[in-house]
Amino acid sequence: MPLDTCCRIGPRLNTTAPAYHAPESEIRKELRKWQLQHGGPNADELRAFQNHPAYRGTTNTLSRSNQPVSDESLQEHFEEDEEDLNTVELFLNPGDVAELRAHGREPFLAVYIQQIDAGRLQFYTVNGKWCHSPITLVHFVIPGFIDPALSEEAEVIYRENAGILDNAYSSLADKSRTRMMTLTKIAKALLGRNESSWEPSSAARLAVRKALLHNEFRFRSDYRSQRLTQVFAIRPKTEVQIIENVQEWVRQYLEFEADRVSGKKIDYENGPLYVSQFIEKARRLIAHSRGLREPMDGYIGPSKSPSTEMSVTWGETFSITDKQIIAFLQAWSLFQQFRKMDSMAASCAAIVQATGCYEEYTKYGYWPEKMDSHTGMLLLQEIGVVTPHDNSTIYDESLMLPTVRSSRNLELLNTKAELTRTQPDFRDSMATLRRDWGPLPVYCIDSPGAKEIDDGLSVEKVEGTDTEYWLHVHIANPTAFFGKAHVLSGLAAHMTESVYLPEMSYPMLPSWVSQNYFSLDRDRPVLTFSTRVSLDGNVLETKIQSGIIREVVNLTQVEVAEMLGENPRSLVTRFLVGGEVPDAENRPSNQLPDDQVQDLRDLYAVARALWARRKAGGGLRMDNQNKEIRVFTQSGKGPLGWSPPSMDTARFIHGDPIIEFSTTRREQKQDITAVNITEEAMLLACNTAAAWCAERGIPVMFRGTVGMPGAGMTPSEFKEKIVKPYLDRGESLNPALVHQYSAALGRSITHFSPIPHEVIGVDCYTKVTSPLRRFTDMIAHWQIEAALRHEAQTGEKFNYSSMPNPSSLPFSKRQMQDSIIALGPKEKVIAYTKRKAVNFWAAHAFARAFYFKEAELPETINVYTVNLKEGADIWDGIWNDMGIRILVRREPDVKLRIGDLWEVKIVHVGITNSEIVAEAVRLVEAAPEMDQF
Repeated sequence: MPLDTCCRIGPRLNTTAPAYHAPESEIRKELRKWQLQHGGPNADELRAFQNHPAYRGTTNTLSRSNQPVSDESLQEHFEEDEEDLNTVELFLNPGDVAELRAHGREPFLAVYIQQIDAGRLQFYTVNGKWCHSPITLVHFVIPGFIDPALSEEAEVIYRENAGILDNAYSSLADKSRTRMMTLTKIAKALLGRNESSWEPSSAARLAVRKALLHNEFRFRSDYRSQRLTQVFAIRPKTEVQIIENVQEWVRQYLEFEADRVSGKKIDYENGPLYVSQFIEKARRLIAHSRGLREPMDGYIGPSKSPSTEMSVTWGETFSITDKQIIAFLQAWSLFQQFRKMDSMAASCAAIVQATGCYEEYTKYGYWPEKMDSHTGMLLLQEIGVVTPHDNSTIYDESLMLPTVRSSRNLELLNTKAELTRTQPDFRDSMATLRRDWGPLPVYCIDSPGAKEIDDGLSVEKVEGTDTEYWLHVHIANPTAFFGKAHVLSGLAAHMTESVYLPEMSYPMLPSWVSQNYFSLDRDRPVLTFSTRVSLDGNVLETKIQSGIIREVVNLTQVEVAEMLGENPRSLVTRFLVGGEVPDAENRPSNQLPDDQVQDLRDLYAVARALWARRKAGGGLRMDNQNKEIRVFTQSGKGPLGWSPPSMDTARFIHGDPIIEFSTTRREQKQDITAVNITEEAMLLACNTAAAWCAERGIPVMFRGTVGMPGAGMTPSEFKEKIVKPYLDRGESLNPALVHQYSAALGRSITHFSPIPHEVIGVDCYTKVTSPLRRFTDMIAHWQIEAALRHEAQTGEKFNYSSMPNPSSLPFSKRQMQDSIIALGPKEKVIAYTKRKAVNFWAAHAFARAFYFKEAELPETINVYTVNLKEGADIWDGIWNDMGIRILVRREPDVKLRIGDLWEVKIVHVGITNSEIVAEAVRLVEAAPEMDQF
């Protein structure tokens, strides 16, 4: 049916209306009926959204689609274990207009109809065709039913303003600094004619988007969050000029080579000379590198000559034009800036191919080679620009770390923060409200060598009873000393979180701020979340109060467990290449007095009661394998760190880092050990904070879960029918079962009103325990402190809904919504980066063991089947002992089920994609035959 039979045509062009709200047509009414009957999630699936009426629509999933609109969709998705998602991001309503993209053509509009299954959404396009797409490929949405005139009006606006829109970059870009602007701000700057009250219509925004997408490199957008944020990064003119110059040089070079072969004599500018000089130099450097290391699939292997120390030698220098070509190749292979920009990617591939060094280099490869960005990464390593051990995940532009050029704002913020170091001007806004905790011991239980101590625990038995305790969770309190407008707050907002990677870390706040003023120690300020609990797990009373701690006892989880008679070290599996690492726990053991050991016993008893409460609420422990990677210089004296690309002179690294991969494996019998004491206390503090804020109507970043349509069983059904029988028999849960139950629980979301969290097993949850490491925790602390001051001044409980002035809190509800939209995507990118970094270094270690025999690997390993992709020639598994993802070749006519335990043999380890590939040897144990499993 043609699209115009579904909709009404708008009567006239309107460039100022903020959105379209077309009159309801007959087909719209029919869609509503269809939606009520077939399309929407049931009441049980939407139970978490009782406070979110604006988005009660059809639920969308971010699972991968088998038939996406774009043929590059596999690169456009995060891994299956997504982190928190934004509430708005999960929902579309039938009739919403979406902008979809297919590779190699301009975006087009389509009406959202329904969700087909857990991975696909159905749309009806403006040219009358049906198509399916995952929601991650939807980058722009106009709520409300489509008016066919919308597309035409956008075209009219574009034609009437073509001169302005086609020159948008020239008028908006800065010479040397990246500018961040929303689509609305860009539209106002281009079409607003300096009228401050003018707001762009949907058609106007579409017209502006069209102009920006014609210049995708100049106007960068993050495909993972574009639909939410509508933010564009406008690249500086100097950077764009270099990229466009080199692309022109490559074009001239290719034409020159073609003319030379055909015998033509044509005068060219200097482009062919610059490119040919670089290629000749690259060949010499590659030849030198291959005397030191062998090329692998996208990375170079370890040093051929063993060395006791890592060292550097220097090679040829790079000319000014060499540096520009290198910058061009880095944009392609390091920063991934040329996604879907075929002409630029082809120019880079032409440079690599012209060296003649990468036709057959896959001695250690498994996948068919091609001249892609991974080959570009290999070239940069072999010519001595990028180190052999560079973790490419840290070059994601959306991280805005010092590793990327677009983080100039970070440099400015760090400079301003450093200027405050001698006179930080910290003033305690909670000084008159602080409770002095005096001699009460505060137990800070953290990993060895931890620098930022965010939290500590205290316990007090309630007088007159042997079954009730006050559990106090003391949290570092920087927010009481500077507000949201302080330069340190700006720095924290930019970073969003501390980024901890195996080779190094990037703290959210400068170390001098955390360690000198706020990391927990004697006489330090805290915000304390206190809960009176009984040993049957009931919460009887809660308090939040500012305070000062005096008596601090530092312990590790292992020390606590051993004092309580447990031996957690026996559960650790360790894999090592490159040498020995320093023993971080080789320090004098704490000898605590009897009363403090009793405190630890009381903390353990309370933690077990809290876990029993969460377990009854649906919580499930899924941490059967805790993976940790440590990377050291060859001497083992310190972490490897990061070396920026060498742009002036070719740099060759001799020697390789020590990589330690360790897995702490726990039997999944749904109980806790002493190492979980802090975890349970932190979860309680977050639940207490969420309930306290919910009771007062305070908007914070609440976190919860929502079930997905098409997921099979509901969480309660899955737990009762599949999980409970295992637990009743006393059996542990295998990784595949945990993976399936996690999927049944749905997706994590963030919202400004409280929602249940099925995974944790609590009715509300917000993160408050790491304000030195997470900006969202700082926001929650500012909100809570403002309410505490109000209650102290008025003697009345704070009630946000009755406040006449929205500024009664540092963040209004509207600002909290904006913060969720801004911070949520960045949190996901950071979480993804951390996971990828662990996988990257694990692949490095296992590649050195598998190909270069630096450590012994078992002949075969046992792998649980966790994911079966229809039509794929591989299946996903989890290495039972190490908790690592394994890709297993799928044999024809072999029946597979989720949860099967297979013996497999490793056949390939790929560093580029951090993947281990194996072949099945035999079925060890078949999974139970459960259709819903």
